[in-house]
Amino acid sequence: MPLVDAEVRGTPYGIHTFTAVGTTFTTPLSHGFIARGSNEGDLLMFSVTGGTMYSGLDPKAQYRVLSTPTATTFTIGLMTGGAFGAPVNPGTPGTGTTSVGDIGNNTTNGQNIPGVIATFYNKWETYAANYDNTTFGPSRATLGLAPLKNEWYEGALEPSAPTAAQCLAIGVTLPGDPTGATASAAIASAIIAWKTDPMSSATIQEYYKAFMGMASDQNTFGVMDHSVSPAQLVLMGGGLYGLVSNLSFVSPSKYQTYNGFATFSVP
Repeated sequence: MPLVDAEVRGTPYGIHTFTAVGTTFTTPLSHGFIARGSNEGDLLMFSVTGGTMYSGLDPKAQYRVLSTPTATTFTIGLMTGGAFGAPVNPGTPGTGTTSVGDIGNNTTNGQNIPGVIATFYNKWETYAANYDNTTFGPSRATLGLAPLKNEWYEGALEPSAPTAAQCLAIGVTLPGDPTGATASAAIASAIIAWKTDPMSSATIQEYYKAFMGMASDQNTFGVMDHSVSPAQLVLMGGGLYGLVSNLSFVSPSKYQTYNGFATFSVP
């Protein structure tokens, strides 16, 4: 299901073209971005079509909204190691049409790969790496100890349908569906269809590769040396975490999400 893939992979929404002078970015229309302060502003990603990006912007990176002086202007800080830095100057304009979009805020940034990367993965990679240098005292090598490794817990993808009440609350209904129950059931069926489609296997593998710093299209590429492996509950019987739809490996067959899990390996 493309919507699940988009949510997992972090496809930006609320996309605007922009220009920038100094550290101030300007959109032609009201952008709707929120700067909540204290590590809670919206997360943004930049893209370019038909040419090159501004020299100081990385299309693989995530940026936190620091301020919104007006409805059409904003400033950003680069997310590094789970924290954002000083206002970014995007540098020299490129030759393409540049766009910016929202990938979530403090309440939603755990719902897609780029958001989790920006707020959790890099943060704990940096924290573990500090034990290998002298940030917290003598390095582990000096003490004759092996590098510290993160053994991750949790982290499995958990696509689930909204309840009937949730569908009704956001206006998602179908003809003859006054309670939202039919819409909820339809979304649940669509998620099962996604789990049985090869695109879900590809999504799982992209998720793991991003987690381990093996995906060249993510800003974790080559910088997750302190992770042992991604975390994944391998449960049977369907449900939120189930990679197999029943209690055996016979018909009905394994979900494609299981195949993605089985295909991935850490070198």
